[in-house]
Amino acid sequence: MWMTALLCVIAAPTLQAAEIKNLYQAQVMVPDQGRESRAQAFSQALAQVVIKVTGQIDAPTREGVRIAMQNPDVLVSRYDYRKINAGDGDQANRQSGFMLDVSFNRAAVNKLLHDNRLPLWGDNRPETLIWVASEERGGRQMLGAESPSTVVTALQKASDQWGVPLLYPLLDVEDSLSLSMAELWGLFPAPVVQASGRYGVDPVLAMRVYSSGSGKVSGRVMFTFRGQVFNEDINDVTMDVFASRALSLVASRLAAFYAILSDGSSEYPLRLQVNAINDVHDYAGLLRYLENLTAVRTAMPVRVKGDTLTLDLVIDGSPEQVDAEISLDRNLARAYPALPATPQEPLMVEPIRRPDLYYVWQK
Repeated sequence: MWMTALLCVIAAPTLQAAEIKNLYQAQVMVPDQGRESRAQAFSQALAQVVIKVTGQIDAPTREGVRIAMQNPDVLVSRYDYRKINAGDGDQANRQSGFMLDVSFNRAAVNKLLHDNRLPLWGDNRPETLIWVASEERGGRQMLGAESPSTVVTALQKASDQWGVPLLYPLLDVEDSLSLSMAELWGLFPAPVVQASGRYGVDPVLAMRVYSSGSGKVSGRVMFTFRGQVFNEDINDVTMDVFASRALSLVASRLAAFYAILSDGSSEYPLRLQVNAINDVHDYAGLLRYLENLTAVRTAMPVRVKGDTLTLDLVIDGSPEQVDAEISLDRNLARAYPALPATPQEPLMVEPIRRPDLYYVWQK
């Protein structure tokens, strides 16, 4: 007879993730509150949101998106003006006018992306650990989240622009012993990745940046993710442009892994087995959680036995993407069944389909 299979919870490091609150919002500067300025700003704001939701800088060039940008009013759910005085903000924005805050209808934007075969990158996104080496006035320093630097300010703006949450290192004694300025400035992958280990974060961005004269900067960025290393040189641009291009590299690589293309390609349901469903609140919470995942269209319970619930999911994308999205938070812990003993006699009944993925509910 078959022995009872036990679930073994895998103690793998959990990615740190953050929920992007303003994914369907954008800000555009306008000279006045006139209709023409507002219409142009709506179009620019829609392009920003499409890029942020897809992680693809060329997404607004799709024909259907370009058409929508000609009449974006139907997608807008709310907008507000904020007065800006001359001298506020950075050098690029020192002019009088208004900041137009635009919020778009989430369902309408998602439909636009679906209709144009563009992927959807959900609100829950992995934090990217960022190491910054800056050379100013002949001296080099590592920058943290609280460093009073235009570099950090520009990176925060780019983080909001691309929907890429950033995590800065503590820059304490342990960090200084793990990663030297020479190693960071040289952007050597091995010591950067090793120093990042204490933070339990896989996406890691490292950069060196220095002034190249006339208000411009130059430098190089290195991004590591899932064992791959990506590099880009960025020369003679403003700090805002440097930061945006650096975060564009991060967004495009992360979106290539996490963003879901809703193409109806799933041929059969993905079967999940979840343990520790102890009451109706766990049951309802699990269904609500699964149906809110970007990759999941529907979640259908097919079997309940004790505290174990088996479900079939109709998904977009791949099972690996579903598992990757689940790994971004702590609601479900990945588990694997222990191998059953070999049966003494062959079974004379048709075997039940085994689950594709196993988890333990942790809410």
